[in-house]
Amino acid sequence: MKDTSLIKDKDLAYEVLMCVLYDDQYGPVADAYKHSLGYDYETKLYQLAKEADISCRSEDYMRVNGFDKTPDLLLSKPIAIGQHVVNWVESKALFADEELHEIYFSEQYDRYRNRYGPGMVIYWFGFVEPLPRGYTNRMVTVKESPIQSRNNLKVTYCSSPSIMKD
Repeated sequence: MKDTSLIKDKDLAYEVLMCVLYDDQYGPVADAYKHSLGYDYETKLYQLAKEADISCRSEDYMRVNGFDKTPDLLLSKPIAIGQHVVNWVESKALFADEELHEIYFSEQYDRYRNRYGPGMVIYWFGFVEPLPRGYTNRMVTVKESPIQSRNNLKVTYCSSPSIMKD
């Protein structure tokens, strides 16, 4: 409910307004908080990549330039995380269970994988382990960023060609 002043019964309007304001799960205040937290972690990831001299494009850059599928980071050159090649990174400032991961996989990650190749998802607040086996060979899922400072880099560059075209 966006405008409770449109409700003719003022007592009811007040009660609805209070419900909207105090809804800590699905209300506009909770949504604004979740969006802000997500953006903070996307910014943190981008800054870590820059500090580690990893060339990439941010989601904001890709949207402005007409990309229709926009992971949080699209790497200029693939990197290796352990035995996995990573072309893109998605940041999620949340805790994921199997059901939530499956929803994100079908609505986002699989589309990124089809377009850009294998990638990595960071669930900053962890996830229920183990995630379904079918996902592990398609992308890397981690609880903290392996991208650290340049002196503490936990990734290596791959010799694959760049996936980005200007």
